[in-house]
Amino acid sequence: MKRLLTLLGCVGILATTAITVVGCGNKIVPIKSIESEIEQMLNIQQNEAWNLQVLQNDIDQQYGQGIINVQLVNPSTRDFEIITHEDIYKFIANNNKYSGETTLSHRWNERVKSKPEISTIETNLQAILSKKINEEWNLSDLQIEVNKLDAPGGITVEEVEIYEDGKRAFEEQPRLNNFKFIGHGTVLNSFKYKGEIILAHQWEFIIDKTEDIKTIDKALKKIVNSKEEYWTKEELEQAIVDSKLDVKDGITVSEELVKKNNDVPVKKWIFQGRGDKTNDFKYKNSLELWQVKNKKTQNQTIYIDDENNEIKAIEATPPNKTKEVINIGWNKETKEAYQMPKTIEKVPIYISSEIKSLFQLFYSTKNFNDISLSNWNTENVTDMRAMFWNAPSFNQDLSKWNTSNVTNMSGMFASAMKFNGNITNWNTENVTNMNSMFSKAKEFNQDLSKWNTSNVTNMSGMFARATLFNRNLETVGNSWNTKNVTNMSGMFAHAISFNGNIANWDTSNVKRMENMFEDAKVFNNDITKWNTENVIDMDEMFSGASEFNQNLNKWNVANVWSLLNFSPNSKLQIDFLPKFSLI
Repeated sequence: MKRLLTLLGCVGILATTAITVVGCGNKIVPIKSIESEIEQMLNIQQNEAWNLQVLQNDIDQQYGQGIINVQLVNPSTRDFEIITHEDIYKFIANNNKYSGETTLSHRWNERVKSKPEISTIETNLQAILSKKINEEWNLSDLQIEVNKLDAPGGITVEEVEIYEDGKRAFEEQPRLNNFKFIGHGTVLNSFKYKGEIILAHQWEFIIDKTEDIKTIDKALKKIVNSKEEYWTKEELEQAIVDSKLDVKDGITVSEELVKKNNDVPVKKWIFQGRGDKTNDFKYKNSLELWQVKNKKTQNQTIYIDDENNEIKAIEATPPNKTKEVINIGWNKETKEAYQMPKTIEKVPIYISSEIKSLFQLFYSTKNFNDISLSNWNTENVTDMRAMFWNAPSFNQDLSKWNTSNVTNMSGMFASAMKFNGNITNWNTENVTNMNSMFSKAKEFNQDLSKWNTSNVTNMSGMFARATLFNRNLETVGNSWNTKNVTNMSGMFAHAISFNGNIANWDTSNVKRMENMFEDAKVFNNDITKWNTENVIDMDEMFSGASEFNQNLNKWNVANVWSLLNFSPNSKLQIDFLPKFSLI
């Protein structure tokens, strides 16, 4: 490169880092006197930086070797996409010909290769957006994907709100989102791209119609419990397809190892629904179900221990605090099911067909309301006494129960405060005892008009304090045939809503009617034709029955020996009173 060498004087190079300019002869002049000459020399390089050694050589050639020492004070710095540079040099005289020092800058231009525009990867960015064809992108998820194209921070993403005629575009087109991709690359960093680009994400809104697999909980339980021996994974998956719950691969099955105490005969199956809005499978999420081997003859109560979550078995009622029972055990001799603990919440979908008695099974279970027992096979059960006594939360569908062999239903729903299940079609032809069956069942008010009561002998307290019950119970054939009933004491006591038709009841064998309508506030039905010839006790029969005023003076009360407080606080007129021989 051509250089201007017009400087005068003798130059010497010093070994130090300073540059000293020394004159010839005895005259020493300040180096600043030749500052413009040196600056002119520096500016010869317009498009590149000086090489320090080359510059030193040119100074030596111009001023003499060792006269001026050249130092690079600071190299150029780059504070934007670079076009112009500035280097600062210090020239130090050696007191031979020149004295002092001077600092000069060298500005020069460099052609720097620019970072590529972010638009060069438009295809890549659009491919990322297109990964979601049925849903919109979450901004944070989109940023994670974009970070795979550059280092984190190299490309940032913003959602763009485009305003058009006062409305946002994405409000008018809910299936279109616009995103701005910003490249932060410069010559000062290692990021790859610069500039900005706005791209649109078009997606099709599809309603997810898949259901939670828990909605077919009962159907899956029915499949699992339809076999006495253990299923295999493949058998279960095929059974699901055969039952048309879902197509092949729609629900997958796996077995989970369970922590068991000793050799308890159970398996735990996991059913995984594989449906989502991108396929035609019906169900999503997962469900865990238990299978008990040989459940028909398995008489142990199998339960999950509340303290350590282990599976345990016992031939008795499980410990208090137990919340889930996998198999309801029963006494081999009496065939009576072991009572559930008061903390029970979940039971199996089946009971063994060996069980004959469900006496007090859910007695005082405060939180029990499991739907699982809705499909129990109760065809061999004869005793349902006090089954739900004081189960205040229970209100499940028992309409499918087979009660054809049940003989005793006394206290069955007593104090089951919320129960109001449809039991209209129960077969009650063999029931003999309905004592207190709905006593204090405060929400019960179902139609029982078809019940066959031809064998019932005890109806005492049957609807006592059933405060909402008000149904017609007239005799039609064997429906509400009361010919064998001997005890109706307290039957509608405090049943404050009852005013049903019971005019044609056969009461010829009834002996006890004490408290029968006590505090039955609205009852005033015609019962004038009742046969009361065998009744012996009518204590407080209409006490507090504030609306009752039927003419009972034709009743045969010849055998009544107790009639204490027969009708105080009722509207029964003196002329309408039975002709008691005790009065």
